[in-house]
Amino acid sequence: MKARKELDRSLQSLEGLIAQSNAFDLLGLVRMYTVPPTLEGHRESESQSSPATLELVASMIRHRAAGDDAPAPDPSTDPGEIVIAAERAIDAHLWLLLSESTEGHHPLAELAGQFRMTELRVRGRQYQSVQSTVEDELFGVAAVSELMDRHLGFSYNDLQRVRVAFGEQWSQNRSGSLEELHRLYEEHKDDEPTDELRAQLQAAMHTAMFKPGVSMTVTAEEISQRSGLSSETCTSVLDAFAVPFDTTRTPIEAAQAFLRGDNELLLRNLLKDSRGRYFGVGGDLGIDGLRPIFEEAIKPVQKAWDRYQKHRGVVAERLAARHLQAVLQPDRSYESIKYFRPIPGTDAVTLGSACDRPATHGEPAEADLLMVIDDIAICVEVKAAAISTSARRGSVLRLAKDLEKTVGDARSQADRLADLIERNHGLWVPDEGWLDLSEVREVRSIAVTLEDLSSLNCSLDALVRARVMPAGRLPWVVSLHDLIVTTRILDRASELLLYLRRRTDSEVATRYSGIDELDFVMLFVEGQLWVDLDPAVMHAKYPKAPRLTGADRARYRKEAQLTRVGTHTDDLDAWMYYTDGLVDAPAERPSFRSDDGMDELVDALAAHRGQGWLSTSTDLLNGSSEQRASIMSSITRLLRAARGDGKRHSLFVALPGPWGFSAVVFGTGHGARDSGALAALSDYAAAKQYQLEVDRCLTVLLNAEGAVLGTAYRGRGFRNLRRWSCGRLRWACRIRQPGCASHRLTPVGQVGDFAAGLGELAEASVCG
Repeated sequence: MKARKELDRSLQSLEGLIAQSNAFDLLGLVRMYTVPPTLEGHRESESQSSPATLELVASMIRHRAAGDDAPAPDPSTDPGEIVIAAERAIDAHLWLLLSESTEGHHPLAELAGQFRMTELRVRGRQYQSVQSTVEDELFGVAAVSELMDRHLGFSYNDLQRVRVAFGEQWSQNRSGSLEELHRLYEEHKDDEPTDELRAQLQAAMHTAMFKPGVSMTVTAEEISQRSGLSSETCTSVLDAFAVPFDTTRTPIEAAQAFLRGDNELLLRNLLKDSRGRYFGVGGDLGIDGLRPIFEEAIKPVQKAWDRYQKHRGVVAERLAARHLQAVLQPDRSYESIKYFRPIPGTDAVTLGSACDRPATHGEPAEADLLMVIDDIAICVEVKAAAISTSARRGSVLRLAKDLEKTVGDARSQADRLADLIERNHGLWVPDEGWLDLSEVREVRSIAVTLEDLSSLNCSLDALVRARVMPAGRLPWVVSLHDLIVTTRILDRASELLLYLRRRTDSEVATRYSGIDELDFVMLFVEGQLWVDLDPAVMHAKYPKAPRLTGADRARYRKEAQLTRVGTHTDDLDAWMYYTDGLVDAPAERPSFRSDDGMDELVDALAAHRGQGWLSTSTDLLNGSSEQRASIMSSITRLLRAARGDGKRHSLFVALPGPWGFSAVVFGTGHGARDSGALAALSDYAAAKQYQLEVDRCLTVLLNAEGAVLGTAYRGRGFRNLRRWSCGRLRWACRIRQPGCASHRLTPVGQVGDFAAGLGELAEASVCG
């Protein structure tokens, strides 16, 4: 096989290139090639380097026969050749992984291959501030910090101080060598060169650029002086995240193990030599290793492990709840809610509101979080369990087992709760009785994992095919880190609900594939995470909605293909680096915003918080910028007409989509004292709702300046309305129906009084 030959050739070339050069000097040069000197202006989408390149070279150098102090005074090889050979070896191995995964017979084989590829290539998946938030909650409490001190030899506070001191000392050592070179040049740039000056410049150049090993290493004594901790404590911290040189393997054997997933430097990212110097291979001290190393240390002590596991679960649930509640602002929220679920083999309807003995017909269950916002319920399950080492190394069977314990269990628990709410419109809660949820029209599920499983979570369709999750309602499967970042970006309830809808919609789930949830989030922010809906399906669901054109059907056929989601997080990275204090260049927070005025309207509906506000706001956002601008233009025209003649005017907007056929009726009255305007507008909305068989309709009364005066909402019960008189129906039917291309909104018509109908659409001053 060509890839196998290329891999063997590249590894043999690497072994020869690293044979005699000083270990830390050579690693320092490779680091200069592969790690950007600063995050200022760094864009991941344009980066050609990979942290895995440096780790592969470091793994081989660690096991070479020359050990940590080869005699050669200078690097004998261009480090660029080493980087190229390492990248070729990694690329060849990725081709082998891809071939193995596509030929595997297990339904998870392809996903396991993708997981291994991601584990090999991707590093630094946590933003500093988010990582600190989670670590502080997990390890900052006294009981857990004491466990860390007992089993690792240092407390969480010790680690934090050493981590800061390490970064500062490394920067000082590195900048000191560069500053010395710069000083010599500036002081003597106009002097006649002498042998002594040449020797000084050469020595400074070698230290800064050709022999950077000394300037890229630190010692425990340096950390002790800077942190104020004892040398023994600093050594304990550094050694917990360090690996020594070891000649029990050959460099090629070490490289092969690295590529199989046995990466010694993934969790312990320091390399320690015989003189007590530590070289940082990548990232902050223990950035990916603190939790796994701590858990590995206490797992043999059952009582300590049980106590920590309980704490870990509580922390993950608390953080997930805190950040979701901050955005959604639920009307009701239930954390760790206990309820009765159906006994296996019995129907859920036996636990309806009329059940007289729920404890007999059901069995106790618990949900991590249930939030009710308007007529939306969101069920959240949090799993803190880790993915095993064997699964990370490619064991398909172990990966299937681990996913079943995390993603599968979270999905089934959330789905069970959602099914009860949808079928019975409420829950039986022990000792409290019936919890009425009859207002809920839509239920969404979120499965949160403490472990970063982005490359797996992003492949919902593959998880369904592998039977980790059954087909049907899909949850949003997301890591706690990515959930926190997402709620910083999507800070409106309507935005987050729209993302939930699109991300878990079956069309989107099967049309988009990627390895990073935050790429999906940013794709959504950019307005691209959507698909045209099948025109035939839409017409069958909503026969009274305007028919779609041949162009709509042609576009659907053209776009019905898989989209690979690449890197979209450059703007997010820039903002997070700036807010975390890692760069000086200011960067704006990415946001799902528009300049068409829809934001102001959605905010006004949220502030008024009348029934139906959330689902309707979300439907209004679910359109292209052109469609939103069209709606806002019509509202502006509506308001202009109201200011011009002081009469009642109305605008009907139909919003058929994959989540139901909704509509909004905007209207104005004769003025602030027109007490009958909302009732009259609601009657008009009811007629239109009956005529077009709309699932739900929100009526919004505005004053002439665009402020919301009142709202009214009709849900699914519209079909039970009494039949209107023929005259009343004719009055409603004179209004032209809006056209709608797939999920795109194109309402048309004329602004007039309630009998005249719809508006043309736009300017952005709607909610002044």
